[in-house]
Formats: sequence, C-alpha cells, structure tokens
Amino acid sequence: MFIIALLRALPSLAVLLCLARASALAESALAAPGAARLRDICLNALGERTGAVVVMDARTGDVLAAVPEDWSRRPMPPGSVAKIVTAYAGLSGGKITSTTRFHCSNALTVGGKVRHCTVPGGHGSLDLEQAIAQSCNVWVYQAARRIGTERILKAWREFGVTGVGKRVDSPERLAVGEEGVQVSCIEMARLVRRVVTLRKRDRSMELVARGMRRAVTSGTAKELAGLGLSVAGKTGSPSQASDPEKRHGWFAGFAPYDNPQICIAVFCQEGNSYRSAVPVAAEVLKGYFGNRAR
Repeated sequence: MFIIALLRALPSLAVLLCLARASALAESALAAPGAARLRDICLNALGERTGAVVVMDARTGDVLAAVPEDWSRRPMPPGSVAKIVTAYAGLSGGKITSTTRFHCSNALTVGGKVRHCTVPGGHGSLDLEQAIAQSCNVWVYQAARRIGTERILKAWREFGVTGVGKRVDSPERLAVGEEGVQVSCIEMARLVRRVVTLRKRDRSMELVARGMRRAVTSGTAKELAGLGLSVAGKTGSPSQASDPEKRHGWFAGFAPYDNPQICIAVFCQEGNSYRSAVPVAAEVLKGYFGNRAR
C-alpha cells in the first residue's frame, strides 16, 4: 500500500519540484538588473575615473555589461592579479603546493635591483593562500624562480589571454604582472570565469579560488567583506609606464563564492586598487545584488 501511495504521489511531487525551480529562477531574474540598468550601475560606480568595468554571467560567459566599450577592450598590465595565474602555473606544473612556504622580509634582489613588498618588515612566512590574500611580492618572486618563465607564459595562454609576450627577461616581474603580459578588462573577466568553471574539478584552480576568497575576508580586498555577500577576488596595482611611481588599479573577482552568478573586472587608470578599483567593484556588486548586499 505504501508503495502504491508513493507512486501515485510522484507526479505531484515532480510538479512541485518544477514549480519550486521555476520560482527560484524567476526570483533570480527579477532580482538581477536589466542590461541598461546594469550599464548605468557600472558607469555610476566609475564616476569621473578613467577605466572600465566588465560584468560577466559566471554560468554562461555572456557579457552583461562592458563600459566604456573602448576601455573595456584596451590591454593593460595586470599587476598583482597576475599572481593567480602564477599560482595556477606552479600548482598545475607541480612546482609548488598548497603548503609551500616562503619567507618575506620585505625585500628581495631581482635582476640586480632590490624590490620591496607592501608591508614594512615583511609578511613573514606565508603559504600559498596567504600569499594570494596578502598579495606578497616577495613570496611570488621566489615561487617564480621555481616555476620558470615558460610555464607562467603557458598558463596565461591557457587562460585565453592574447597579449602574451614571446620573450620575457624576468620571471619574477612576469609573475607579479609588471612585464610580459597585457590584459583587457574583458579578458580579465574571462580569466576569472575560468577559475569559477574549473575549480570544482581542478584542485589547482580550487586552491587559487580559496586564495581569492581569503583576499576578501582578510587580505587586500577586505573592504568588500562588509557587503553581506561572499565575494572572492584579487587586487592589482601595476606601475604606470609614464611614471613608475604612480599606479593603476585592478580588481577581478566573482560572487557569490559558493554559487557564482557573476564575474567582475574593474580597471582604473589612476589610483591603486585600494583607492579606485575595489570601491568601484563594491558599488557594482551592491547595485547588482541589491538587498542581498548590504
């Protein structure tokens, strides 16, 4: 009798499940802004800054917004966002692991010149996730010496980036995005989507994603931790070619962390990532997710 009753109930259960799924999809569609509204959100977030914002559907790869069009396709140095590609190159090539540790005392000689990290006195001993989260140059310089130039360049090509140099003098500077690669904002969004789509079946990509999440919870993008939304991302502040003392700003990330809906890439021509790109990303995320982001 129980089995008969269960069989009779199955069609009704199937209908209820379909209705529940349709309701969830409808709610998601209603919550997400339309194309024109999203474009306005991105432009308002940029304000008077020169740069670009790209928002991509994490599930389909469709570009939902790319503003302004010319800047969104203009190749620029990636700065420290390159560290997620360097990390993937090392992990997938077996040159580093999740437990690889290097010590940062703030300075390391690269190509005969002493180069510094961002923290006076250095970050100390870091593992991979910590290095991505804190954007430690000295850790990445040391990792690059193990990984090698060719493997890092190959990883950039695997990520679908076209502006990859054929010859690079310094693996260390390549590893931190100061040499050898130029990336447009659209390419950066695609790069992030590659992390999103591969992380569930690629252990190396999952470790990269964890580092990006940690950058928001306790690292260089922690301004986004207060949104009430689980964001993952990476910052970058490459030097300007005309004046190495000045910086551009990058943020590349995705949200929500466990069930990504969008990938976002922000480039600002002036001002480092903390003062420019991260605040812009915060406004775009708040505009897109509405009440789901405080």
